[in-house]
Amino acid sequence: MIVMATAGRTGTSRELIGSVAERVVRSSPVPVVTINADEY
Repeated sequence: MIVMATAGRTGTSRELIGSVAERVVRSSPVPVVTINADEY
């Protein structure tokens, strides 16, 4: 299992920079849990 924080980017900034968390979630062969970094 992978647990990772997300930066919470949306819209244009996400399109320009990309989302590491999204790539991990989509390509990981094991379960992935993401948490919002702003909460911590």
